Amino acid sequence: MLGMTLDTWNDIRVATVFIAFVIGGAAFVANYIQLQLQRAESKTASDALEKYKSEAARDIALANQKAEQLRADNLVLEQSIRPRRWYGPFAASVRGGATATELFAIGDINSRLSTYAKTPVLIQFVPDLEARKLALQIARGLAAVGWEPQMMSPARSGIIDESIPDGVEVWTNPQMDSSWHAAQALEESLEAEGIQGDDAATKLHHDDPTSRLYPDGDIRKSIPVGTVVLLVGEKPGFYALMQKLGDGYRAAHPEEK
Repeated sequence: MLGMTLDTWNDIRVATVFIAFVIGGAAFVANYIQLQLQRAESKTASDALEKYKSEAARDIALANQKAEQLRADNLVLEQSIRPRRWYGPFAASVRGGATATELFAIGDINSRLSTYAKTPVLIQFVPDLEARKLALQIARGLAAVGWEPQMMSPARSGIIDESIPDGVEVWTNPQMDSSWHAAQALEESLEAEGIQGDDAATKLHHDDPTSRLYPDGDIRKSIPVGTVVLLVGEKPGFYALMQKLGDGYRAAHPEEK
C-alpha cells in the first residue's frame, strides 16, 4: 500500500510505538519533576509561613511584655505623684471603692484615736504644698476626735525644715504614758491609709532621740510629757522619681539642651 511493503509499514509502526513510548516517558519524567518542584515550593512556602508565624508570635509577646512594663511604670508614676491623703475618722464616708471589710477595719483602727482625746499634738510641715495639705488634713481629723492639734514653727520646735526627712514622723518621749499609746494609734491609722516614713520599712513612731544626732533646742530631745509631735516632710521618693524621669528624657533626646 502507498508503494510500501508490509515490512516497511511494520517498521513504521514499531518506530511510532517507540516514539510514543519515549514521549510518554518524557511526559512522566516531566510530571514527576513538576510534582517534586511543587512539593519543594509548597514546603518552602510552609516553612516561610511557620517562620513568619513564629516571628509574629515572638513580636506580639515582646510587645505585650513592653505594654505590661509600661502599665507598671505608669502605675508607679501615678502613685508617686498622687498627693498623700489621710481621712482618719472620715475614711468610711470618703473611701470609694473600698470593700465593707476594708471599711470596717479602717473604722476600727480610727475609732481608737478617740480614746486619746485631749492629747496635745504639735505639727510641723516643710514648705511644700502637698505636705502642707496633708498636715492640715491630719490636724482637722485629729481635732474631730478630740485631740488638740497646734501648728508648730521651726522657731518653736528648733527643727529647721531641711532636717525634716521625707515622709511622716510621729514623736513622743520614751515614757510609755498616754501620749506614747496615742502615737501608736496614730501611727496605725496613718499606715492604714498608705502614709509612710522616709521609706516603706521605716516605722512612723519614734521615741529615742539618741538614735540620731539632734542639736540642742531640738524638741525631739525634750518632748513634753503627754505630748505628741508630728513632722510632715515631702512625699518619699517624689523628687528622686522626677530626677529619674528627667534623666531618661534627656538620654532619649540628647539634641535638646
